[in-house]
Amino acid sequence: MSSNQSVAGTKVRKRRCAVLKSFSISKAYTDPMFFKTFRENFFDRRPFPHYLFQNFIENSSGVVEDLELELQEFPNWKRKENDLYSLYQTNDFKSFKTFQYPELYSFRQFLSQEVKVFLQNITEVELIEEIDVNGSCYSEFDGLLPHNDLIETRKFAFVYYLSPYVWKKEYGGQLILFNSDNEELPVTEAKEIYPARNALMIFEVSNKSWHAVKEIMTKSYPRLSINGWFHSLKPQHKAVSNSTTNLISFHNPLKKGVPQFDVFLNDWCKNDACISNVQEKFADTSECCIAQFLKANHLNLHLSGEYFPIFKMQCHNEMLNILRCSEFEEVGPLNKCKIYENLTRNRNSSLSQFLNSFRTTEALKFISRLTGCMMKDCKISTSVYKILKGCYTVVGDDDLLQFQHKDYALETYLFLGEGQWSKDFGGRISYIGNDDEEELVTFYPQSNSFTMVLRDSGAASFLKYINSSCCIEVYMICIRYHNVKIEND
Repeated sequence: MSSNQSVAGTKVRKRRCAVLKSFSISKAYTDPMFFKTFRENFFDRRPFPHYLFQNFIENSSGVVEDLELELQEFPNWKRKENDLYSLYQTNDFKSFKTFQYPELYSFRQFLSQEVKVFLQNITEVELIEEIDVNGSCYSEFDGLLPHNDLIETRKFAFVYYLSPYVWKKEYGGQLILFNSDNEELPVTEAKEIYPARNALMIFEVSNKSWHAVKEIMTKSYPRLSINGWFHSLKPQHKAVSNSTTNLISFHNPLKKGVPQFDVFLNDWCKNDACISNVQEKFADTSECCIAQFLKANHLNLHLSGEYFPIFKMQCHNEMLNILRCSEFEEVGPLNKCKIYENLTRNRNSSLSQFLNSFRTTEALKFISRLTGCMMKDCKISTSVYKILKGCYTVVGDDDLLQFQHKDYALETYLFLGEGQWSKDFGGRISYIGNDDEEELVTFYPQSNSFTMVLRDSGAASFLKYINSSCCIEVYMICIRYHNVKIEND
């Protein structure tokens, strides 16, 4: 979005003077009977306390339309993208001056005064002066993944919608509220709330206030809103989860009884020119991708040992067929990921044999030659995933802390699939650090590519949400070599 355009693509109008508008709450919500009914039911609402105030603002003078127009024409929308969300956003309204944005300024005053008092009266919860307010615009393929807003003194979250009068289901953009399990983690969708024009949605922020915004499915109607939080004196505390989804099974290197690693590789991956290029790239950036990694020709491997039958495969295509016939389960919880993982593998299966080849001494020597990492005392973990539209993983504070004091890990990704992956699908794999705003490493799941990344302590990776334009599925084999050493250690 250019700095001289609105979210609708129109030119910004010039302001001659600042005329402050007056906003007021609809009389339907100031009736004493409404107060009584609200108090009796609000904190018992499921899946957590929430309420949608339809036609919240008295609009006989057209103040809603004026507010919408000024927000649409706001010149400094900023694109915001990370593991959790994709959208356009304004600065906090507290930085706005009356002569710059009179409608937005007045609306913040309305929220911080009249609406705050209104919420205190109907909830009987004392709120402080602090209030966060900004504008949000979700365009096609944008969305917000499950989270609970729980930070410090936030008490009530709010969203005021400035969407078209009729918002259809096929547009996407619904606010989803989630049910929680016994550990207060999100499990299933409980309620779907459409972004109705001139409606104010509020909910109590807690460990259970899991919510998300569905992906926008239309180019024609951006989802425009003003949102933020009211604060209380009492800080909120995050619950400690006993979830075991982050447990990793480690394995030692293997010396015999498995397929030789290099028989799977394309010959060009083993020539000196390719190896030299990879070494140079990895030494410079601590990551490198090798395209067309696996052979396409048939292999007939007669393996000795009681556990290994004849292993016959056209390496890339046959492995792809093996993966298609394997069982994958959706894993979560939803605030951490939605991805499909192969959790049950027979150790005699072709897939297990293929994975074991990456644990051989031969494989460690080859990868060490490419990267310069010393693999002698490493531990190895393997995971196999299927990724398709709707899949994602999210980095939490606990993920960054988990690796903060760990040694280096060499993390490798082999992608198998058909068709070309487009960046428009989303689905990039990104690494971020604890104190880094920018992504350190980014790559996409291109079929038959092998990517190696040296992960430093305090860094973690995520899979960006794969949007609805994605028409293919890809299998991602992750082989991680933990506790590797580098030459300058």
